[in-house]
This record gives sequence, C-alpha cells and structure tokens, in this order.
Amino acid sequence: MKKLLRLVIIILITVTLLLLMGSALVVFILSPSRLTPLVNKYANQFLNAYVHVEEVSVQPLKNFPHISLILKNGILLVPDAEQDTDKTDTLVAFRQLRAVLQPVSLLKNHLHLSRLSLEKATVRLYKNKDGIANWAIFPESEDTLSSGFSFSIGRLTVRDTLHVTFDNREDSLFFQTNIGNMAVRTSRRHSGYHTRIDSYSNTLITGKTRFLDHIPFLINGNITFDSNFDKFLFTDCQGTLDEVPYYLNMSLEMHPDSLELHGTLRLDTVLVTRLLHACPPFLL
Repeated sequence: MKKLLRLVIIILITVTLLLLMGSALVVFILSPSRLTPLVNKYANQFLNAYVHVEEVSVQPLKNFPHISLILKNGILLVPDAEQDTDKTDTLVAFRQLRAVLQPVSLLKNHLHLSRLSLEKATVRLYKNKDGIANWAIFPESEDTLSSGFSFSIGRLTVRDTLHVTFDNREDSLFFQTNIGNMAVRTSRRHSGYHTRIDSYSNTLITGKTRFLDHIPFLINGNITFDSNFDKFLFTDCQGTLDEVPYYLNMSLEMHPDSLELHGTLRLDTVLVTRLLHACPPFLL
C-alpha cells in the first residue's frame, strides 16, 4: 500500500513538473515580444482590414485546454464603405480585450470564443446606400461548396464603456448607444442570448423620425437577432427606459423608413413627467 501511494505521489509530482516546464516553455516561446508581431502580421493577412495591437499575451493554463489571450490597445481599420481609396473607417478600437479561445473549433473553419471581455471599446458599423457593409472583413471562400469561415461567442462582457454606432444608409437607419456595463451569454432555455445591458445614452433615427434621443436604457432578458441586425426578438425582457419601468415580449423588424413591432409592452406605475420625457419626440 505504501509503495502504491509513493508511486502515485511520484507520478503526480512528475506530471506537475512536466506541466510547469511545458507552460514555462510556452510562455517563453509565446512571450508578448514574440507573439505581438505574429498576431499583427497574420491578422492583416487573414482579414480584409488593417489590424494593429500594441501587446498580445497568452495564459496557457488559466482555462486549459482552452487558450486565454489578452490584447491591449487594439484597432481595426477597414476600407471606406463609400469606396474612397484614400480613407478608412475604424470598425473596432479597444483599450483591452480578453478572450478564451477553443483551438479545436479552428479545425472546422470556425472560431468559437467561450468568453470575450472588452474594456473601453468603440464599434462603428456602417452600410452605404449600395448595401456595402464595413464589417464584411472575412474573405469569401473560393470553394463554392464550402460554407466559409464563421465565428460565435459564448459570453460577452463589457467594462468601462462601449460606444456602438450602427449607421445603415441603405435602410435610412441610425442607432447609437453608449453602454456602461454589459453581460451577454448564450441562453440555456431559449435560442439567442440572455442579456443585461446598462446604457446611459441611446439615439434611434429611422428615416426622418427620431424614436430615441439620448435616452438611458436598462434591459435584462433574452434577445435573439439575425446576422444583419434588422430583426430582433425580445423574450421576457424587463428594465427601465429613462426611469420608466417596463416589461417586454416583442418582435422588432427594421424596414426602410419604418419599424414593425408585434407583441406586448407593459409599463409600470410612473410619474407622467417621466413618461413624457421618455416618449419619442415625434409623438409630443
């Protein structure tokens, strides 16, 4: 019994030492000074965009067997959607990005991030009148039988503000939001994502109609949307719209110059002055 116990202890110590040595070797090989230029080089080769990250570091054991990456002070520039060759658009910029990557998914031509965390970030989505979008950064596959490259996110969190602008000139739609904190994760009970967003300013303009004008908005519930961001389904959502409590079960579809809504919106008891302040300007 003692020999067996001693053997188990020796095996455990040996495996631990090997893991530590392997981790030290990986950290040395993939040190920020070595890894950062590689990430910048291959990201620029793979994407239809200019990518620059100030520092990239890897943590091989933190979420083993997945890979943890930390990117600092990154920017992603894309060609101008108006096809002006002398100009570029900033698609994404951030102070820090933390990601947990599943390497096995890459073998299936798919990038899955178990977790993605953004800090002090800006996102600008733009589509011109001809339907050309600045977020089409993944090259199309030459193989017509291939489905191309895809990606998914299990959990997304935001800290210390996220500024998002969606400017769709094709459908005359403009939406801008400034988010203080956000947590989005894949829902286990529904399709889509369980979402909690605390935003302190929201502006929504469709055609010439201004539906929201710098209104704070808190939402907690399940949200499903399509890849073009023009169809949304809100399930068991609740929160506040400029201090007006609400409960929402609704589908929202964006059309040129209009919004199509179907479902239920219930407002809780609220002061008339607060309700008037939250109402779209065109209704007043």
